[in-house]
Amino acid sequence: MHKKPQESAEQIFEAFLLPEHPAAGSRFARESRCKIGDEWRQAKADSRRMEKRMAKEYLAAGKIVAMHGVRGEMRLKPWSDDASFLSGFKTVYLDEGGKAAKKVLSAKAHGNVTLLRLEGIESVEAAEQLRGRVLYIKKSDAALPAGSYFVEDILGLTAVDEANGAVIGTVSRIEAYPANDVWYINTGEKEYLIPNIPSVVKKIDFDEGKVYLFKMKGLFEDED
Repeated sequence: MHKKPQESAEQIFEAFLLPEHPAAGSRFARESRCKIGDEWRQAKADSRRMEKRMAKEYLAAGKIVAMHGVRGEMRLKPWSDDASFLSGFKTVYLDEGGKAAKKVLSAKAHGNVTLLRLEGIESVEAAEQLRGRVLYIKKSDAALPAGSYFVEDILGLTAVDEANGAVIGTVSRIEAYPANDVWYINTGEKEYLIPNIPSVVKKIDFDEGKVYLFKMKGLFEDED
């Protein structure tokens, strides 16, 4: 027996508000249609933001750049502002899908690199095979300090003026520098470089998908 496809909530709302419906021409129908449409779009936008934040379960942690000693220890250039960040992880992954797991035997900061030993890598020859390899961590394994965040969570956020909520652009790239990170804000026509400092980046709201900026004089060359 052929079953009638189940209608979605959106289809049901649309059917109710079709012109032939007795209430379609009423003020109630017009206001309901507007309200339903706004709520539906907001729900879809919230869902997309949540999917984006959760999309990457495994995050790139850094790249193996050299060997250290002859017992398989490696130098990893961490993609974070703290070379000791990996010391809290028991497992890293050789692929972004999390299928090739490696137990961490030791991880310690050494200047601006992390000295790393992995299970099964016991010689310089074995370690050499991993030179240039990017290592990944499982996002849920990371315990970030208050006020810290993953770069992947910031990318794509809408940058707005904290004074009036006007949209400025989108965070398209982040570069790390000794003094502070620099955010690239893309307006669609040009790109602005914004320092990630408290006097400029006033608030990050992941639920709204927005970052609120103080438009400090000089940051935007076409602003008075």
